[in-house]
Amino acid sequence: MLAVEVLAPAKLNLVLAAGRRRADGYHPLATIFQTISLCDRLRVWPLPSQPSRAAGTEGIVLRVTGPEAAGVEAGPANLVARAYRAFRRRLGPAGPAGVRVALFKRVPKGAGLGGGSSDAAALLRALAQMTGRNDAEALAEAALEVGSDVPYFLTGGTRAAFGRGERLTALTPLPPEVVVVAKPPRELETGRVFLAFDRLRDDALADPAADPRWRKAVAAAAAGDRDALWRSVFNDLEPAALGLAPEIEEGRERLRAAGAQAVGLSGSGSALWAVMPSPAAADRVRRALRRAGWWAWSGRFVERLPAVRVLGRAGAGEGDPA
Repeated sequence: MLAVEVLAPAKLNLVLAAGRRRADGYHPLATIFQTISLCDRLRVWPLPSQPSRAAGTEGIVLRVTGPEAAGVEAGPANLVARAYRAFRRRLGPAGPAGVRVALFKRVPKGAGLGGGSSDAAALLRALAQMTGRNDAEALAEAALEVGSDVPYFLTGGTRAAFGRGERLTALTPLPPEVVVVAKPPRELETGRVFLAFDRLRDDALADPAADPRWRKAVAAAAAGDRDALWRSVFNDLEPAALGLAPEIEEGRERLRAAGAQAVGLSGSGSALWAVMPSPAAADRVRRALRRAGWWAWSGRFVERLPAVRVLGRAGAGEGDPA
């Protein structure tokens, strides 16, 4: 079997309309996703024998390293481990006995950038390549079993998403805009943000896709009208996030002062994104935010997911370089 490497890009929510909580506990969303060039990396090898429970969990041995590895557990609750189990249930055994995964983290957690969801989808793509099981419908079912945003990361690009994120519609691809992503030291838990949203927005719609602001924004995106899209940016979760992390507003003002064409909160936060006029402007504000104690990164929008790269056959070059 093949050993492979796959990159897992982060996402931004360019627009996010949130509905009131449903009976099943979920909040319906209408959002525009966009992948960016900030990526985690997974390297995956098939294992010749079943790993012990001390080494891994249910057929997967996961090791997490990298600059954003702190606080990311490598046990059965990790979305990568959950993706492995979902793949086995939906598409059959993923290897002769199990897999070993080296996950190198560059995407910060608690930021609203979808790092864990992207990692999970990347493993699904890797297992499909390794086993030759490329049933798109079954992969999408496995992805949704793992989490709400995971199906999107099987495709990436500029897409509208509805419900829990499982209903996706392709939009006119955005060009490789220069973007800065900035996160204050404080992380935000998604559950806490939605609880705060429920307290603040008792007028939330049952169907957020009926919101006129959403309709205006998605029409601009579908038409490829970037100026209209940037004028339409909003995130219904932002007031709740600001209540928990007021310093987000400071970051917004810094990005605006640096010439940002648009600034938004990604997901439930705490990361902000900003479309910048040039790489030089992006670099200046990135460095200024880092001096102020923020995590900050600059890069570009990306439309296509990086291809799964074959490292070699099992047994060749199996040292763990992650």
